[in-house]
Amino acid sequence: MGRALRSSGYTVAEILVGATVALLLAGLAMNFVLSIYHTAGRATVRDGLHSKASVVMTRIIDELRECTAGSVATSPVGLALTPLESTTSTGQKVWAEYSSFYFWSEPRGELFYRKCPPYPSGTSWEN
Repeated sequence: MGRALRSSGYTVAEILVGATVALLLAGLAMNFVLSIYHTAGRATVRDGLHSKASVVMTRIIDELRECTAGSVATSPVGLALTPLESTTSTGQKVWAEYSSFYFWSEPRGELFYRKCPPYPSGTSWEN
């Protein structure tokens, strides 16, 4: 093939330049295709994480609703919550059973898992 190219009037330098340009164009095309592929992949991952975050937030909100009587007081270390007081079908007032909830600790930058006490309490929450 080299003889065919040289016999058609191209020099070795021209052949090398042409091959280099062809490889560069092929590399750019491949880079473009891969960037589209990776962008689509990241979008899929991002959408998946977004939906998972929505599910987690929904669960946290639901559990906070179970734990609180409607008043949520923020503090430097997270949420101070009161347990849920509810009325049964017979009109008896009861405090909610232990129910899990989460809170964000700003100083630590961590998400904590805690339990609601089954009784009214104004004391601070234990970790």
